[in-house]
Amino acid sequence: PGRLGRSAYTYLHLPMVAGIIVTAVGDELSISHPTHRGTAAAALVICGGPALFLLGHGLFKYAVWKRVSIPRVIAIGALLLLIPVGMVAPLVLTALVSTAVVLGVIAWDTASVAHGVIRSSYPRLEPAESEKSPPFEHG
Repeated sequence: PGRLGRSAYTYLHLPMVAGIIVTAVGDELSISHPTHRGTAAAALVICGGPALFLLGHGLFKYAVWKRVSIPRVIAIGALLLLIPVGMVAPLVLTALVSTAVVLGVIAWDTASVAHGVIRSSYPRLEPAESEKSPPFEHG
């Protein structure tokens, strides 16, 4: 438990937080200059931020549940493939496509839980004994 807590709840949050920060930089670029053609740096920031977040989240899921998250692996690959396209496309288009990739992961996870392919990470709670019986006995 100590190793899991140290790795999953300390170290593996760093790439997720870094991914959020890099994504914010990419958002700022695409909002302030939406029609500008991308550069290598801009494409790397716009696509790399979400990829870094998904990598950290995938590693977190592996550390906790010992399962590789296929949707995250596919999404990271798609985001990396988007980088060369992002170097010539308008920044806003690159940002929209990278957002669509992340939304695809969310949709995949939601559908998997809804169809019972994977179990929800939330524990199923049973009612307490006090909730099963009436609060007052009428004698």
